[in-house]
Amino acid sequence: MSASARTTHVTLPKGATLPVGITIERPQPGCDRHAALFYLHGGGLLYGVRDDLPRRYVDIILGRGLTLVTADYPLAPQVQIGAILNAIEEVFRSSSDLLPEGRTFLCGRSAGAYLALMLAHRLGQSGEAPAGVADFYGYCNLAKMRAALFQPSLHYRRTYALVAPRTARRLAGTEPLSSAPLERRLGLYVYARQTGNWGSLLAVTPSNLDAFSLDAEAQQDLPPLFIAASRDDEDVPFQNATALAAQAPTAETFFVDEGGHDFDRDLARPEGMAAWNSCLDWAGRKIL
Repeated sequence: MSASARTTHVTLPKGATLPVGITIERPQPGCDRHAALFYLHGGGLLYGVRDDLPRRYVDIILGRGLTLVTADYPLAPQVQIGAILNAIEEVFRSSSDLLPEGRTFLCGRSAGAYLALMLAHRLGQSGEAPAGVADFYGYCNLAKMRAALFQPSLHYRRTYALVAPRTARRLAGTEPLSSAPLERRLGLYVYARQTGNWGSLLAVTPSNLDAFSLDAEAQQDLPPLFIAASRDDEDVPFQNATALAAQAPTAETFFVDEGGHDFDRDLARPEGMAAWNSCLDWAGRKIL
């Protein structure tokens, strides 16, 4: 197995550019299935880094013969959600030499799954649909996220110390970022959820949610889906997973009863490894 990195540049509004990192990890030549997983991290579009997958999951992806391509992307609030979506497509296309046509899966966790689903829709519209999308506790209809976007979260107010507006402004900074570790910017997301300002930081309003969502018809037209989620998710309501699965009746699902939002984070619990193995079983059947 070998790893390498590269940097691409995406175009931001007003002609500015932003460097974006990409990591490529390849399987051993003897087990290479000439297929790829293009992975996008979570973090509410406010924080996160491309290489956040636990090594145990990376190893099983490579062990199944898939090339793993992980990408950063511009973060809010300096970059608005529409520009983030455009940048993700730009990053994907800049990586085309790494992504075999018809044998590339999009994959994301949480907000990264949102980006993966939105990207799949865009690619499908241009006749370049991926082989499938692995959605780990994500969403694609912002109307179902309305409360999370615009209302204070009791869960975040109870779980975390209150983040002051001054602290949030300091964490946000002023310069565009394409990578921000949890330790650096989690507090900004916590503030957004505690105050109901997540939507405003992403530059979405109750009246423009549809512009950044997939409606029922678009969901039905998505490529094959693998959907994983926990019924006790306090961050992204579980109904996001069930509603998408209902629109895509051929979707494979992996639902757990507990473990919270990112139920695969705790490597001591078996559910995470089971979910990723199920996901890779699903992907393997698509590229026989």
